[in-house]
Amino acid sequence: MITDVELANDFRAIHLIFGGIGSILNLCLLYLAIFQTPKAIRLYSTLIINFAVTDALTCLLDIFIAIRFRVLPYPNEDSMAHIMNGVCKNFGLTTCVIGYWFGKLFSNYLFRILRFSLYLHTLSHSIWSLLISFGYRYLILFNTLFVKCSSVTLVILAFYLPSFLQAVTYWTNFVERSEILPIIKRVHPDYDFTESVGLLTGITDLSSVSV
Repeated sequence: MITDVELANDFRAIHLIFGGIGSILNLCLLYLAIFQTPKAIRLYSTLIINFAVTDALTCLLDIFIAIRFRVLPYPNEDSMAHIMNGVCKNFGLTTCVIGYWFGKLFSNYLFRILRFSLYLHTLSHSIWSLLISFGYRYLILFNTLFVKCSSVTLVILAFYLPSFLQAVTYWTNFVERSEILPIIKRVHPDYDFTESVGLLTGITDLSSVSV
């Protein structure tokens, strides 16, 4: 029977494979959009670059975080938990490569949660980027004069601000392991929540989430 530690390693490998493939493909897309775009669709390449950058960052952050367990709210619960099992864990429980550079500003726990918030930020913005692209292709059929580089940039910034606000504020809602552990054990009493299977965190009160 597979153990929870082995399962954690399997999920980490899956995140590494798909996140790595996604990062490489987005870098290829970014190269094509910057250096190989025909002049006729140069303006549209701005949207492609916007999507490629945010989606590549999403893939990289997914590798670092590697969320493998989420407990959604139950009828009698108003909390949510996550187990993060990313590669940062390999560098120790107190610090990691990036966290070491900012060690005087962030604890390892806070920096992991901040990266999770950035992951949600880039993920949501990459999805919004698809909507902007579809809107551009529809609008260009009727009014080519309105669609200018400045207009496209302003639209991207307008859609960027909500997800940026989420990145700035959402991470403050997450609590440490000691606070979420009693709740998650009550919901899943048979699951292994030792520190060896990943970083346990969550939100204890969804009704007070800032964003």
